Amino acid sequence: MTSAEALAIRVGLGIPDFDRDGRCGADYGAMKPVHRVVGLVFLSGHVAQIGTSIIHKGRPGADVTVDRGYAAARRTGLNVLGGIRQAVGRWTG
Repeated sequence: MTSAEALAIRVGLGIPDFDRDGRCGADYGAMKPVHRVVGLVFLSGHVAQIGTSIIHKGRPGADVTVDRGYAAARRTGLNVLGGIRQAVGRWTG
């Protein structure tokens, strides 16, 4: 069986390694982006951040083009996956 992480790598998803690079939103103060309780993972405050820089700031249609909004949403999704991986460890199954 292929692990979810191996599949993500195979399809070219660049999921960040927050254990290596520091967690997303670390400079936001006391905000905790991932909280794990028993078998549940709660997420909060994930943004389109690479390193310490938030990319594509603004609202699509107002300050940001639709393409840049798509790129920001994709980066946010990757950061969410990175946060989940940080909370639960390596993915399997």
